Amino acid sequence: MEDKEDYKIEDELEDEPEFTIGKKKYEYIRKIDEGTFGKVCLVKDLNDNKEYAIKFLKENEDKNQEEYLKIFKKEIGILEKLLDEKNKDYIPRIHCSGTFKSKIKDKEVPAFVLDYVKKTDLALYVIESDKGIGEKFSKYIFKRILEWIKICHDNNICHFDIKIENILLDDNFNPIIIDFGFSEEYKDSNNHIKTFTGKRGTDYCMCPQMFEENMQYSGIEADIFSLGVLLLGIVTRKKGFEDANYNERYRYNLIKHKEYGEFWKVFLGENEKLSTELKNLYVKMVAYNQDERPDIDKILKDPWLNELNELNEDQKKDYIKNYKSYMTSIYNKISKSNETIEKEEQEETNQEKQPKTKGGLSYDNVVYFKSGLTPKYLSKNKINFKYFVKI
Repeated sequence: MEDKEDYKIEDELEDEPEFTIGKKKYEYIRKIDEGTFGKVCLVKDLNDNKEYAIKFLKENEDKNQEEYLKIFKKEIGILEKLLDEKNKDYIPRIHCSGTFKSKIKDKEVPAFVLDYVKKTDLALYVIESDKGIGEKFSKYIFKRILEWIKICHDNNICHFDIKIENILLDDNFNPIIIDFGFSEEYKDSNNHIKTFTGKRGTDYCMCPQMFEENMQYSGIEADIFSLGVLLLGIVTRKKGFEDANYNERYRYNLIKHKEYGEFWKVFLGENEKLSTELKNLYVKMVAYNQDERPDIDKILKDPWLNELNELNEDQKKDYIKNYKSYMTSIYNKISKSNETIEKEEQEETNQEKQPKTKGGLSYDNVVYFKSGLTPKYLSKNKINFKYFVKI
């Protein structure tokens, strides 16, 4: 066991895997991932033998731990607020919260237990697709995502970190939202719309107002902008605002001044085609003027989604069947890639240390996550889509 200065909660749990949160007893299986505010591990409930994900508050020396605790408790509160039987297919349910009593650190670590989503994250499916999921099946994914964002907005919650890394897929390949660490209520106690300033979330998904000093913006409009970036990422396997902090031609020169023809020429190149309906929806969602961005209800009725909206029950069943078949084929490719990686790792047991990483992304490679969300590394010539999972 490492000393207290190098303490890792997963190391303690590997030595003594059984532990208690609240009145429930769990068995540690393995670490899944770690993000800005927490570490996520896979556990088994010893009462019902089901697997769950548990999120522990992460210690961080660079920021006031009290602020981390405040954000962590806020996420629990938001998940509990959204806890409803009708929401279970969109948002992971929180089963319990409490503290983990660390014997090594002699302290209590805040934690909460969530549904475990087994089919892993949407980013992997986009990575393994040839040129993105494409418009046909992206409509289904995106409509479901819109529905869960509507649930959030209807409950006075803005997510503030909508991105492909924060979308998991369940056993039926339905998208499920995770990571509410940046979320906020967008109305105050008097039911007035709040305004925000400064950065919230992840740079390439942030609305342009977040990059301008003292510029006010609405939480709902910020979510709509991020949804636009997400949509184009799912369909094309590209980021709509690559290097948002540095490459101003996308946001300011082209989007701000509505030079959309030039934008599509730069973004897509000469050989890639998108439907006019998708292009029109995208530019509305990422409009520089936040008042021009449509709300969720309008997007759900947009012409790009008409094909899906107009299906009768039999047609819808056939569509979903084909969707599941398509996603299963990608899932099989992911599994095959995992097998290849694991075989290579076994053959290189005496290899040197792993590549140095920064923020989950290696300098020479792109982080790849197997279906169990264990980080893996593949060369850039095998993966050129630079998303990485963060919970």
